[in-house]
Amino acid sequence: GFSGPQRRIRDVMVETDGSFLPIDPSATYTVAGSTYILRDRGDGFTMFGSRVTDLGILDVAVLETFIKNHLGGVIPDSYARAQQRIRIIR
Repeated sequence: GFSGPQRRIRDVMVETDGSFLPIDPSATYTVAGSTYILRDRGDGFTMFGSRVTDLGILDVAVLETFIKNHLGGVIPDSYARAQQRIRIIR
């Protein structure tokens, strides 16, 4: 039986050409996540360790690009009201 600490993720499959296959421990995969999770290992996500070699575009840059390119550089009041998590300071 399994005697180590319990893990939340037990079985991970990778989709390849419409088929789901087990992870290949010798393969290199591309994953997406926040800087907090991948770089800072936040919320206990330590399983990547030092294996993260390229962070690509930081999440803050993705947000900035979205605001500039899709919202015309302005965060509408509707975003602030949705969950009360964004404060608009004028």
